[in-house]
Amino acid sequence: MTPGTMTKGGFVGLGIMGRPMAENLIRAGHELYLASRSGVPENLVEMGGKACGTPREVALAAEIQEVAATLPPSPRHCRRRSCGCRSWSASG
Repeated sequence: MTPGTMTKGGFVGLGIMGRPMAENLIRAGHELYLASRSGVPENLVEMGGKACGTPREVALAAEIQEVAATLPPSPRHCRRRSCGCRSWSASG
């Protein structure tokens, strides 16, 4: 996401690492679509983030996506494509 320009972005994974990163992107003025296994934190929605039900919904709405999945089983879950993390992008 380029500084100084508003971007329509997506963020999947709003835990210890992802939540503060998403907060900073929203504060910087980016339109941010959000999803997380544990649900989208209410404060991110109050700040202007848009809650999505699945990573696929995030990817379909956003121009750029970021996935913050660091603890098992999240990375394996995404690699198996069961969350749709690879199937929704324009490039496949």
